Amino acid sequence: LQRMLSLDPDNVRALNGLAWTHATSDDPMIRDPVRALALSELAYAHSQEQRVVDTLADAAILTGDVDRAIMLAEDAVEASGGQVDYYLRHLARFRAASSADGIE
Repeated sequence: LQRMLSLDPDNVRALNGLAWTHATSDDPMIRDPVRALALSELAYAHSQEQRVVDTLADAAILTGDVDRAIMLAEDAVEASGGQVDYYLRHLARFRAASSADGIE
């Protein structure tokens, strides 16, 4: 993905994929919520597809912006088409975080 971005810095798939990797990796050397947020912001600037919105929501929650994560997750639910359950689970998780100290 990094190589794809070196060839095409505006490649939404590469930006989103790398952002998702940094947001969800179990490897502490790879997991980087701040980098995930930066990459997902760039992807979102080019596309508001559900998967891009979902990645940005995950990055927002990981960096403490619960309200934005909820807003983005609501947008993803509205535009989800056939994957509404997936996005509703994310929205529920973000809403739970708004009344708790953190998110898993």
